[in-house]
Amino acid sequence: MKLVTYIGLVTRRLWAKRGVLVGSLLGSTLVIALLVVVPLYQDSVKAVDLRFSLESALAEEVDATAFVQTTSYTAGEATNNRDLITGLHSTILEEWYPTYVERIQTREFFVIPTGGFVDWIALGEEWKEEKAAIELANSQLAQTEEPQEIPNPPYPTPPQEALQVRMFTSPTIEDQLEVVAGEWPAVLLDAPAGDSSAPLPVVVGAEMAELGQLDVGDVFILKPFSGLPQVFELVEVAAVVAPVDSGAKIWGVDDPMRMVYLPQETFDAWTSPVFVTAVEDPWLRGNRGLTNLTATQRWIMDFEPTALQFEEVAAVRGAIANFRARVAQDSGGLIAANTLLPVLLDAFDVRSVTVGGPILAILALVVGGALYFLIYTSALTLEREGPEIALLKTRGASTWQTTGIHLAQSAVVAAVAAAAAPQVARLLV
Repeated sequence: MKLVTYIGLVTRRLWAKRGVLVGSLLGSTLVIALLVVVPLYQDSVKAVDLRFSLESALAEEVDATAFVQTTSYTAGEATNNRDLITGLHSTILEEWYPTYVERIQTREFFVIPTGGFVDWIALGEEWKEEKAAIELANSQLAQTEEPQEIPNPPYPTPPQEALQVRMFTSPTIEDQLEVVAGEWPAVLLDAPAGDSSAPLPVVVGAEMAELGQLDVGDVFILKPFSGLPQVFELVEVAAVVAPVDSGAKIWGVDDPMRMVYLPQETFDAWTSPVFVTAVEDPWLRGNRGLTNLTATQRWIMDFEPTALQFEEVAAVRGAIANFRARVAQDSGGLIAANTLLPVLLDAFDVRSVTVGGPILAILALVVGGALYFLIYTSALTLEREGPEIALLKTRGASTWQTTGIHLAQSAVVAAVAAAAAPQVARLLV
C-alpha cells in the first residue's frame, strides 16, 4: 500500500511541476541529441564527401580492368580467360561493379590492295600455272638433264606507306556498331563452302573504308605486321560500320572508325589454321587463317558510385585486393587486374582525418555549453525545491524517500529524453 501511495505522490509531483519538467526534458533531449549528432554528423560529412569524390572521379580512376596479352592467340585460352574473369567478377566484385565489357584487339595489319599496280591474286594464279608447267617439263627430262627450278610463291607484300589497321572483336561487338552500308556477316567457322579460296567477309570502320577507298564487295589482303610470309588473308568488305557510341568504354583510346571487325566466333575460328583445298588457293596453301596473332584480351568493369556506401569502404578494399590476388593466382600470373579506386579511397581517408578533427572540436564545444546550462538550470531547480523538501521531512519523510521522489521524476525525464533524442539527432543531421 505504501508503494502505491509513493507512486501516486511521484505522479502528482510530476503533474504539478510539468512546466519545469518539460523544460528539463527539452534540455536533456537536446544534450543527448547533440551527443548523438557528433558521430552522425561526422559520418554524414564523410559520406557526402565520399559520394562526391566517387561521382566526380574519372572512369579510369574507379573502373576495374583485367587484361592478358598473348603472342599466339587461341580460342581455347581466350575462353578459359573469359570464364575465369566472369566467375571472379560475379563472386567478388559484382556488388560494386555490376557490369563489364570485354574486348579483343590485335596488333597492326598491313592493308594490301589486290588490284592497282600489283594484282596479287593474278600473280598467284600465274605462278600456279608456271609451277605446274615446270613440274610437267621436269617430269619429262632425261636423267642427264638438269631440272628447272620452281620459283617461290609470290606471297603478297605491303606497298610503301601501306595503310595499317587493327582487328577488333568482342562477344558484344554487334551491339557496339551500327551498319552504314552492307550487312553484318554471318558467323563463318570453316572455309567458304564451294570455293575454299573465297574471301573472308569482314566489317570495316567508315574512316578506314574512306582511307583505303573501300566499299561493300571490295576485296583486299590483310597481312600481320610480323609473321611468316604465307600468313595473310584475303578478305571482302561485307559492311561499313560506325560506332553506336564513340565514347563507350569498350573503345578505350582507339578510334572505332579505323578498325576491321569480325564476329567473335569467326575471329576465334580463323585465328587457328583453316584447312582448304590447296589447288583452289592461288598460292597452293593447304590452310588459311591468321595464326600466331599477337592480341590483347581486356575486360573493363564499370564502377557504380551509388552502390558503395560509406560503411562499405573497408569491404570494397578487401574485395579488390582479393580479386587481384585470385586473378593472378588462378591464371598463373598471366592475367593482370588493377583499379585506382583504392588510391582514391586513401585520399578520402586523409581528408576524413583532417576534416573530422575540427568538426569534433566544434561539436564538443557545443555539447559542453549545452551540458553547462542543463546542469546550471538543474541546480537552480533543486535550490527552489529546498522549502518543499524541508516540508516533507517535517511530515516524517526520510532522506531516502525525498531522494527517491526526485530520482524517480529525473528517471522519467531521462527515459523520455533518451528515447526521443536519436530521432531529433537524425533530423538535425
